[in-house]
Amino acid sequence: MSMDKDQIKELGNLAIGFHDAPDEPALDFSMQALLAVDQSDDPQKRAAVLDVFAEFQKTFADDVGAYQKRNANRLSPIKGDGFVDYYRKLMADLDPAEDEFSIHLTDPDIPPSHAAQAFLAGTDDLDEVPYSTVMAHVPLEWFADHDAEWIALMLDWCNRLKPVKGTIGIAMTTEAGMMRARFREQWPYLARFPGLDDEVAFFEANCVTGKIGSVNWLTILNDELLAGIGGLDDLTSALGDAAKIHKWDGGVLIQAGDLPDIGDRNADLWPTAYCAVNDAPRPIRFEDYPNTPMALLNVPEPLDPYEETLRWVRRFDREE
Repeated sequence: MSMDKDQIKELGNLAIGFHDAPDEPALDFSMQALLAVDQSDDPQKRAAVLDVFAEFQKTFADDVGAYQKRNANRLSPIKGDGFVDYYRKLMADLDPAEDEFSIHLTDPDIPPSHAAQAFLAGTDDLDEVPYSTVMAHVPLEWFADHDAEWIALMLDWCNRLKPVKGTIGIAMTTEAGMMRARFREQWPYLARFPGLDDEVAFFEANCVTGKIGSVNWLTILNDELLAGIGGLDDLTSALGDAAKIHKWDGGVLIQAGDLPDIGDRNADLWPTAYCAVNDAPRPIRFEDYPNTPMALLNVPEPLDPYEETLRWVRRFDREE
């Protein structure tokens, strides 16, 4: 059973404080999108990402009021379309063979309630990590009133960006690049509520081809990955009525339930639609994690990061 919209809004109103400063906000619950794209050295792919981000900013213009310039350690205010002009000029000046192209849009809140980030690798880096990242998050209060609009937006991004894979669902969010440092605040919730998404499995699975990190409320598979699990007919048969399949030009977006659901291990409540979606792509799930800190969940001692990472990746494996 999915959460209802009031429950989603209530979750969005929760702010998690620092473990040593509870009144200072460290994490929010948001609706997050994580998309993996290939050919990130292609100028047309980079331009497409900038275009969808420019539209994202217009949709949330009252909130998304800042962007980060290359190598800057502070944000610049957004004034009209000036940030688009800046990124277009930057894109033209960079060598796509050697240079990463990054975009970062955000609001001034700490932690930010709206953000969009892209890290698009140059050719020289794609042999090591073949996929680059496009990510965004919005408040759950907005999402609860615009769930159909959000799905339509994600399908539009799929059609325009042609992602290889991705997950979209409720996640804990904070300032860009700071999630690993918030593990003391994040872990109790990530361990208890299986429907929460996380970045680690997504990022590590981007290091290999033909594999996904996990599934969530919305799961993206391109046609190549879909073929790896038997194709659309097999997926449709496997899912039955447990999930909806939205087609886009190059793949599918699988929807596990009308609304997202985080579940609760303590109450033995599991997002059953997520578990059903999880079963179909299990053969292409990445599990070959190196036992190195940056490839694993950051967990409090005495927990073992390697064991907890695999436990989290396999959390929807509910065997009969």
